[in-house]
Amino acid sequence: MLESVAELRTFLRVVEEGSVTGAARALSLSVNAVSRRLALLETRLGVQLAHRTTRKLSLTPEGQQFVEACRRIIDEVERAEESLEPTPHHLRGLVRVGLHPQLISDESLGRFSALLLEHPHLSVQIFSRNAVVDPVHEGLDLVTWLGDVTLQSVVSKRLAIVDWVMAAAPSYVKRAGLPASPGELEAHQCLRALRDRSERTWVLHDASGRQVSVPVSGSFESDDTATLSAALYSGLGIGIRPRGEVARAVEAGRLVRVLPRWSFASFRVHLVSPPGRLRLPRVRAVAQLIEDMAALLG
Repeated sequence: MLESVAELRTFLRVVEEGSVTGAARALSLSVNAVSRRLALLETRLGVQLAHRTTRKLSLTPEGQQFVEACRRIIDEVERAEESLEPTPHHLRGLVRVGLHPQLISDESLGRFSALLLEHPHLSVQIFSRNAVVDPVHEGLDLVTWLGDVTLQSVVSKRLAIVDWVMAAAPSYVKRAGLPASPGELEAHQCLRALRDRSERTWVLHDASGRQVSVPVSGSFESDDTATLSAALYSGLGIGIRPRGEVARAVEAGRLVRVLPRWSFASFRVHLVSPPGRLRLPRVRAVAQLIEDMAALLG
């Protein structure tokens, strides 16, 4: 039988940090102390919760089931604690967010900085996620999801409809000029996404709905959106960014629109969370911050 909520919180911190060593550092305890707590919890439950070393941890099926129950219990305890706070507007606790790299920028991190300065007892962990992930399975409070939400076990809210446009840094335009038509992109350095294979074509749309598929090439590729963004602003070639970001960068003189009559297909941005998480004030506050960030993409 469990003795205290502290046991559950220790177990969750081990899972959140991904290792006994990380949890010990976060809790200001020795590695041996955290290991003993985890071993005692397993003894009381009569099951092994995780396979672990000091550097790495992986949950057993029983551990995965138990961690979800732990989060529900801790959520209820924290809501009760927050209701008794003399200053309930002060947020506290940890929020774990799976954030698409498209939303990670100096501007967005500045917003997180302001929130954390306002609430010194609040902590945020950001995990960069190019692909969609299940927040329940990954133990995340919030996840930004590009495209339609296919999971039935989550709560989702549409944040924005975004289309991507082409741009280049002024240094690239000065060096290589601009294409006058989609067909001329093949002669330029195009910053291409590297997934299962190299991008060979871009599918563009104009305002009338006409669609063209054009060949693209270039000497720089990456599987990371943030890296492609940095390459664009550095002048390595023609890249793709959200329309709202490009409009602000053009106004600031940092980018030049490329083929302004053409864009890529629109996509929806959703904010996804496990059921019940948005009842926590700290999670709601971070969700609102992400919603404001997503509005800038359009």
